[in-house]
Amino acid sequence: MSNLNLDSMVGLRILVVEDEGLIAEEIRERLGRLGARVIDVVDTGKEAVEAAIEHQPDLVLMDIRLKGSMTGIEAAELINESTHIPVVYLTAHSDWETVQQAKKSNPFGYLSKPFKETDLISVIEAASLRQSLEQKLSDSEKRFKATLESLAEGVITVDTNGHISFINPVAEKLCGWNSIEALGGELKYIFRFFPEESPEAESRLSDYLNTERPFSRQGVLRDRFDKPVPIQLKVAPVMENPDNNERLGAVLTFQDLTEQFDIDQQIRHSEERVSAVFRHSPVAMTIVDLDNPGKTLDINEAFLNMTGYSRERVLNADHMDSVFWQGETDFLEIFEEFRKYGKVVGKDFRFRHADGEMRHGLISAAPYTVDNKAYVLTSIMDISDRKKTELLLRRSEEKFHAIFSQSFQFIGLLDINGRVLEANETALNFAGVRPTDVIGKFFWETPWWAHSGELQEKLKLAVKRAARGEVVRMEVNHPDAEGRRYDFDFSLKPVKDDEGNISLLIPEARDITDLKEMQASLQISEAEKSELQASYLQSQKMEAVGRLAAGVAHDFNNLLTVINGYADLIDHGVGAGEEANQLISEIRSAGQRASSLTKQLLAFSRKQELKPERVDLATLLQNLSSLLERLLGEDIILTSSINEKLWPVSVDPNQLEQVIVNLAVNARDAMSLGGTLLIEAENLVLENSINLNAEGESLKPGQYVVLRVKDNGIGMEEEILGHIFEPFFTTKDQSEGTGLGLATVFGIVKQSGGNVRVQSEPNKGTSFELFFPGLAEEEIKVSEKFEKQDVATGSETILVVEDDASVRELMTTGLSMLGYNIHAACNGHDALEILGKHQQEIGLLVTDVVMPGMSGGELVEATRQRYPDIKVVCLSGYNNDEVVKRGVIQGDVRLLRKPFTIDEFSRVVREELDGQAG
Repeated sequence: MSNLNLDSMVGLRILVVEDEGLIAEEIRERLGRLGARVIDVVDTGKEAVEAAIEHQPDLVLMDIRLKGSMTGIEAAELINESTHIPVVYLTAHSDWETVQQAKKSNPFGYLSKPFKETDLISVIEAASLRQSLEQKLSDSEKRFKATLESLAEGVITVDTNGHISFINPVAEKLCGWNSIEALGGELKYIFRFFPEESPEAESRLSDYLNTERPFSRQGVLRDRFDKPVPIQLKVAPVMENPDNNERLGAVLTFQDLTEQFDIDQQIRHSEERVSAVFRHSPVAMTIVDLDNPGKTLDINEAFLNMTGYSRERVLNADHMDSVFWQGETDFLEIFEEFRKYGKVVGKDFRFRHADGEMRHGLISAAPYTVDNKAYVLTSIMDISDRKKTELLLRRSEEKFHAIFSQSFQFIGLLDINGRVLEANETALNFAGVRPTDVIGKFFWETPWWAHSGELQEKLKLAVKRAARGEVVRMEVNHPDAEGRRYDFDFSLKPVKDDEGNISLLIPEARDITDLKEMQASLQISEAEKSELQASYLQSQKMEAVGRLAAGVAHDFNNLLTVINGYADLIDHGVGAGEEANQLISEIRSAGQRASSLTKQLLAFSRKQELKPERVDLATLLQNLSSLLERLLGEDIILTSSINEKLWPVSVDPNQLEQVIVNLAVNARDAMSLGGTLLIEAENLVLENSINLNAEGESLKPGQYVVLRVKDNGIGMEEEILGHIFEPFFTTKDQSEGTGLGLATVFGIVKQSGGNVRVQSEPNKGTSFELFFPGLAEEEIKVSEKFEKQDVATGSETILVVEDDASVRELMTTGLSMLGYNIHAACNGHDALEILGKHQQEIGLLVTDVVMPGMSGGELVEATRQRYPDIKVVCLSGYNNDEVVKRGVIQGDVRLLRKPFTIDEFSRVVREELDGQAG
């Protein structure tokens, strides 16, 4: 007995279950002599279970055979299920069958009656030791499970057959399966991972589980509902122990990359699988001994990749300042901050790369304790590239401010509301003002312009126009600080941000005083002046014709693309029944739109075929009033003053209604905050000619019916009045109008033998006067021919971007019928959003060049920067010069001009997807 540890018996609380009274008392006495405490003695299985639950002893000595209906084995099983208290069996029968039955209850030992005290002590000591070991194992497993469940990353462990043995809450959420459903299931059904380098190779996941070395992959995880989530996956094998190659399975850790977050994580250095998470974290990490912080105990792969060192060199170094740190001073500075505050968060420092280069880093450090031993976990980011970028940006800003401040031109910066953000020294010194006199004030209210109220109003309107995207230019006369006056060429230019929105305005002024004086000194004859003026007027007319030709080509090419494309589809037998009828309907709709555009163009050129009728203008206006009220909305009041005895006029009533509607729409847009629209009609007898505009055009004497449309909106400047009847001239955004409205009005009235006079001033409204005496007729016909070619089919995914709904519908319908998968967008911003969601499946981008907001060229440039593997085809109805002007990037962009047939379109798409030269 001297070799036994009697200390393990002292104070041990034991429940004795024995139905033989004498034996029970003998056991009680023996245990008492050994220092143990018998808390109770019972003689039935039922009493044993109740006493164990009530008293919670340290050990139960259980006779296998008990009186009553419950055996000792059955009682032990119930105790083990409800309390996990260790049970040692007492038995006088050790036959094989009894022993096998007893093993099922997982006993902690056996004592055969009669027994010696040494046997009793040995069995109890072994049971206590086993209980202690199992409790430690249980605690360790609980800590391990709690650690994995608290991680911000998803964790899944699998056995060698690919069956899931553990899944933490983050993994449950990302995979869409709860632990009850996932545990025991096959990994390939629960964790559907598509690696970035091979998006279709889901089956390769089985290869990952057989890996002998840890590795990392990026790709897409699709949950049980097929929702894609981009993740960073790390896979590491789980070995039985480091000394053999027997694999127990693998551990998968994965991080949701949808939202990037800072990693500053305390890692508990206990279980090997948690250690694998540390080693394969994408952030460089080290572990050091708090008592000897210069000595590195462990580093992860990211640290080795970032620094270029080998693991052996770092771990064998006596102190990190001989390898990694720039010097002892830098290390001590950071460690002193750690001692003072208990942690380090995002501190800049410099470190030495293996190639000798000094680089910039960002270090964070936090303490943690394992088994009463203190360690420090550090996370390090290499920010050298960011530092270089910041330096280049700072130098760029310095160069900009140097040029900005020292320029001989007057330059400033305004926000889109016209408030001054900055002004250069030239502008400030010229007028003798300080930055505080102008910064934060409205541009037109600054001391620069205090000398002229009229000029202030012009500048206020110029800011509004520039904020809408116009480049405003004018000549101004300005006094310097001493009162001397100078002439300036002044401009106000809008600046767009990366999204295509106007974010800043740049006012510039150039001194042209000397130039004006030189021009004034040059004397030219009246004949030369007349010739120059005629040349100028002719150039204006030619500019208008050019603008008209470009706009007509664009609109007609869109319409011809729709008509030719659907005709090709029908000609090739694509679609039948209702589908073919729908294609024919689209052709008819496009033809009607082409007819409408033709009428507008002919009205502008005064060659439209009009159908004159004897019209009572008063009745026409009365019938049109309800439509105009709905068109104007509740914020605008419609009033009229119509002479009841108007002379009848010979006009096309449909075209006249179009004229009135166009004028009403323009008036509504000029009264964005509400107002009044007045329509007047009266008889007018002209005995003498009257001037209609500054160009000297006059109205001959005669009898006229005058129709006036007057609003009290924002009005127009004299410069704008000179251009309002030009085709495609507009002060609106591209998405709000084509610029043909007033050109059409002018054309209809002139073709009807009449004329138009416009009167307007800023902030005082606008008045249109229309004079009608009669009209003329002429006819025009249009035909089209289609050619049949073979079409090319495919099955790839294509993104179509076109702002014209009909052309977009044609392309998507045609490509779908030819077998392709289609995504469609009406502008560049929507297209980038679709690309962000489906970039892995989209193989080709087809985009129009001219679109509102973001141009096709800007979209192509953004796509090539973000998704260089996606191929591009551009579409345009403009000629080469217009295409360059409107933003098609230079290089190998494939350009298909409108109108095109489906045959041509399908062939270009197929060639681009196949990588063939166009």
